[in-house]
Amino acid sequence: MHNTTGRTPVIAVAIAIAALLTAAAGSAVAATGGNFILGVANRAHATTKLTNTGKGPALSLKTAKSTTPPLTVNGNRTKVKYLNSDKLDGLTATQFQRRVGGACTGSRAVQRIGAQGGVTCTAEPMWALVNANATLGRGSAALVSVAQVNSTSGQFEVIFDRDISSCAYLASIGLAGNNATPPAGFVGTTGRQNKPNGIFVTTYNSAGTLTAESFFVQVVC
Repeated sequence: MHNTTGRTPVIAVAIAIAALLTAAAGSAVAATGGNFILGVANRAHATTKLTNTGKGPALSLKTAKSTTPPLTVNGNRTKVKYLNSDKLDGLTATQFQRRVGGACTGSRAVQRIGAQGGVTCTAEPMWALVNANATLGRGSAALVSVAQVNSTSGQFEVIFDRDISSCAYLASIGLAGNNATPPAGFVGTTGRQNKPNGIFVTTYNSAGTLTAESFFVQVVC
């Protein structure tokens, strides 16, 4: 019969070493209410708080290499309240302008850029240069037609492709070319009766007599 009494401490030490090696190999350690063990995964079923009652930060994380991040998180995209890195120069992601993805066609210009990059364009310019004989000198794409009214010299109508009844009409006497002196005179404008997309124009010579004169007209909405 062999005496095994002397082996009991040896067995106990072997078990303790095996437990330590298992922990060092990376097995998770239940740390709720216990110690935080370095070098292994620690688990807890309640929030862990770290409070520094002295001076300086409560936690400092450093790595030996500058290319190694001092902290990693899982794929959770939920914002962390009061975390400064949630902002850039005090601005959140919703406050930064997105890449401009829109454009304006023709002679329209960008009037406003939205937060998501879309654009609001100005209205198509509406204007016309009308000759004294009621023919078109030139005009914008929104122009539909020009005509003399009631065969009366000095009375015209200018028609556009949209409702302009709430817009302003600017007009002046002038010539289409660039090699003559424009005549002196006056011009008047008002909305065309029963035609919300039209302007009624009257022209006068310098004496104030109703006379057919060339003119420019522009619609501003």
